[in-house]
Amino acid sequence: MSRILLLSGDPAFKEKNIEILSQAGLEVAAAADCLQGLPLLNKDKYDIVIIDSELSDMSGSQACRIIREQSGVPIILLGTVAEPEIWAKAGFNAVDVPLSEMMTSLQTGLIDGFMDTPVFALSLQIFAKAPHMINMSFGIAIGATIIQKSQWNKIEPDLQKAFLKASQDLVVQSQAEVRSMDEKAITEMKKYGLLLTEVAPQDAASWIDPLQKIYPEIREKVIPKDIFDKTIELRNQYRSGKK
Repeated sequence: MSRILLLSGDPAFKEKNIEILSQAGLEVAAAADCLQGLPLLNKDKYDIVIIDSELSDMSGSQACRIIREQSGVPIILLGTVAEPEIWAKAGFNAVDVPLSEMMTSLQTGLIDGFMDTPVFALSLQIFAKAPHMINMSFGIAIGATIIQKSQWNKIEPDLQKAFLKASQDLVVQSQAEVRSMDEKAITEMKKYGLLLTEVAPQDAASWIDPLQKIYPEIREKVIPKDIFDKTIELRNQYRSGKK
């Protein structure tokens, strides 16, 4: 049986993925941060390490670099974000802070906002210090797991099949569930002061355009250009109904 080490600071995310990967026939060990994960990695042999974008003690990118210094195990880094200088070109002053310091960073003014899901904001109660939210669904990157072909080829064929099946099952299981959870989280936060702003259709472009302008920075610097172009092509096909 293939063994996976999952690192995530989000309890709900961790629990859901342990369930899905286990159903796919994989053995999963999990930790909330890099400090807890490293002893597990050093103690046992794992076929792959999956790292969430934010851990309890550091960012997923930082954890990825630390693990790579100690092991050659294949790594999948989920939800990784662009570097601060790329965000700056979109007009943002980006600060990389771990989950454990999110509330403190908002309280001290180190940051004055964040981009994440309503469930995330409710679970950490950080909406109390950043109470304004626009009712738009967008992000800086396409929602997908992108793996270098050289790394994918190192994964055993049976494990590849299990990952593909697990990802397909996850889409079916989570779409309605995630949307429902977000709607419930927004309703709950509004009871405690969240101010939800509806964006008029004619104003939507003013929020989306700055992110699209930095696509050239993401392309090649963050994501290989051939993969980026293919992903955009597939996304456009999906949106046009050519699934």
